[in-house]
Amino acid sequence: MLRLSRIYITENKTEKAEALFKAMVDADPDAVPPRLLLAKFYANEKRADEGEAVLRESVARNPDDDDRKYSLVRFLKESKDWDSAAAELKAFVESDSGNLDLRMALGELYLMDDQKEAATTVYNEIVELDGSGPDGLKAKNVLARIRLQQNDADGALVLLNEVLDDNPKDNDALMIRARISLKDQDPLSAISDLRSVLRDQPESSQVLHLLAGAHLMNKEIELARDFMSKAVGAAPADLPLRLAYINLLAAGKKIELTADAIDQGLKFIPGSFELLEKKARLEVARKDIVALRAVLDELLEEHPDKALGHFLLAQMLAGEKKFEESIAEYEKTLAIEPNGLEPLAGIAKGYIAQKQGGKAIARMDEVIADNPKNGFAFYVRGTIKFSEKDIDGGTDDLMTAIEMVPEWNRPYTTLALVKNSSGDSEGALIVLRSGLDKVANRTSILMPIAAVQDGENDIGGAIETYDEVLTIEPENKVAANNLAALLVDHRSDQASLDRALDLSQQFAKHPNPSMKDTYGWVSFRRGDYPEALTALESVVAKAPNNALFLYHIGMVQHKSGMGLEAKSSLSKALELNDKFRGADEVRNLLADL
Repeated sequence: MLRLSRIYITENKTEKAEALFKAMVDADPDAVPPRLLLAKFYANEKRADEGEAVLRESVARNPDDDDRKYSLVRFLKESKDWDSAAAELKAFVESDSGNLDLRMALGELYLMDDQKEAATTVYNEIVELDGSGPDGLKAKNVLARIRLQQNDADGALVLLNEVLDDNPKDNDALMIRARISLKDQDPLSAISDLRSVLRDQPESSQVLHLLAGAHLMNKEIELARDFMSKAVGAAPADLPLRLAYINLLAAGKKIELTADAIDQGLKFIPGSFELLEKKARLEVARKDIVALRAVLDELLEEHPDKALGHFLLAQMLAGEKKFEESIAEYEKTLAIEPNGLEPLAGIAKGYIAQKQGGKAIARMDEVIADNPKNGFAFYVRGTIKFSEKDIDGGTDDLMTAIEMVPEWNRPYTTLALVKNSSGDSEGALIVLRSGLDKVANRTSILMPIAAVQDGENDIGGAIETYDEVLTIEPENKVAANNLAALLVDHRSDQASLDRALDLSQQFAKHPNPSMKDTYGWVSFRRGDYPEALTALESVVAKAPNNALFLYHIGMVQHKSGMGLEAKSSLSKALELNDKFRGADEVRNLLADL
């Protein structure tokens, strides 16, 4: 009968469908499912009052059945309005005041409408009625969540601890408390609570995921990966969870495990755009062109309306120097995302690579004609004009881009670079400073300002600017490195040398030779020659033809009594570059040696 009713509805034979649903109700008047089908039919036909009557009769037939009441309330909420549903549920509560399940449902209904105060009143009533009973504890957990949403973590903890005093194994309370601990950067407390929950719920992907996060926060990377792997195993089709696992593996450079996690995900979530994107980007990183093309074919087949497949294919073709094909794919990308910067830049680069700058400008002219407010197109056209030596034209376009997209940092920094390269450092600083209070990321402007100041020997200004960057972004390693180098090269007071050490100590084992060089040079300036020699030997081993690094290790070797080694390092430094900062000092020292 149900299949026949669907056929009637599909064929728009609503009278026959209604008769069929009614017959199902008449055949078993006490059964709930047929009444729900008839009520839903009436709702779809815009006859909500008749549907409501059907469900009210269901409640009347068995007033003690809470599920019938919930069905009526849900129907009113979906087919009429929230107020009607709330009024009905409140009436049920008033007529059965000792029914805590109905009260819990009323609290949930209030929370659905974000009425936290009304919900709090209901849950407090449940606590008063049930105390330390199961419903009372459940209500306290909900109240704790509400307090958390109101940024009252302390109030939430009071309630949670009350629950756990009555029931130390209350998983809900332990989970909420663990989340608070994680928010407070207290991974050990979170781990303790979550492991307690895990004993009761060993297959819970949510618990395993939180445990992974707690161990990651505690810098226990292997344990974090292990728990994330178990979480994904418990919920293999959970896309956000799998993506988090993939990101964790990728961050740890676990390339093969990352690839396997993506492939396993595609078995459970075939055709997933997010997973195919991850796979494509992985093959880009691997530089596996054959595998990349296979992934892109699948991506384009599964998601032809998405720009990414065309964009990555365009990049791949450009890398193979197939510029015409690359431009065609960038054009397809642009058709899907007409305001995208990267496809515009890709088209321009494709033409310029073929020495067709005129075509590149003409294409940007077309884009601008279609959308005169496209600041990205003005920016790209400006950069093309710069490459064609049309400095004035490029400047005009970048100024227009700044006017149209004032919060975007790139037009400021590109124009400043052009001005600074042509000897107009003051003009570069004016452009950069004009964007300081407009761009979304202030440090993206401060960093090039500091570089210009350093280049103009405004060391005090550069130091102040790098200090400002670190005030905004204390973890900015480039700013820390550059500031340490300036302090140690241009200041000799103990406070500056101490600050340089504080800034550079994080680079003592850094894989980047430039940053490790800074640490070694700071150690040298502070008189710690053994530490400086150890650091700089590994730097020069990685970059044996860098004049600045050779200068630094040569000075350390000289002070360490290694005359022959010092002479060799310093001589090679001058051969490679006789204009680096410190070159005059090297020449004088070599004369003495």
